[in-house]
Amino acid sequence: MRRFNFTNLYFVLLIILGAAATFSVGCRDHDVRCGNGLCLCLDGDNCDMECVSAPCEAVCADNGTTCTGECANSTCTCGAGAECVFDCVTGPCHVNCEGNDYCAGVCWNGSCNCSSGSNCEFHCAQGPCHVNCDGNNGFCDGQCANGTCNCGAGSDCRFECLDNNCKTVCSVGSACALACPNGNVGVADQCWISDCASGDIQVCADGLFTVCGMDCPTDSNLPD
Repeated sequence: MRRFNFTNLYFVLLIILGAAATFSVGCRDHDVRCGNGLCLCLDGDNCDMECVSAPCEAVCADNGTTCTGECANSTCTCGAGAECVFDCVTGPCHVNCEGNDYCAGVCWNGSCNCSSGSNCEFHCAQGPCHVNCDGNNGFCDGQCANGTCNCGAGSDCRFECLDNNCKTVCSVGSACALACPNGNVGVADQCWISDCASGDIQVCADGLFTVCGMDCPTDSNLPD
């Protein structure tokens, strides 16, 4: 299951990206266009992009592109119609998913952004980390730390707070859940839903989740 499986996501990122570690910049099928800290995977290509030295910016173009890549002190971007998995070598790292059936990435002292209609999973390597789900996201899952998780209108969001300084904003028609594994579920200014436009805020009986616009999760297992 994808929900709250953030640790598994992180190890999948490491395994996929590790396959390219024997090359300074590798690509399975086509040459990656790299220069001046930027690696670009062109339309329809299938690319692995490793960061050799910071800064590194990875960009996967539109139209069926499939990418794995590493960022460092920069931004990874997954173009509309591409499928992407990004890791972060050193922060700050930002991730932009711009219209994707699947886009996964790691933020570090940055923002992970899931544009309208995208499906996204985000991991936080080190805070502050912010997650922005623009709206109409079939799923938008992410980790926040010393930051804000935003669930846009019509989105289905699952968030996890890694520290004692997270808030979540749930827009009209959204369904969002915030996991608070540090025992501070629903505590204002620590791990809380500050705005709920889809009904009442509920703190779940399991002491782990607080929700807006949805029932409490029945599967409340979080990775170790």
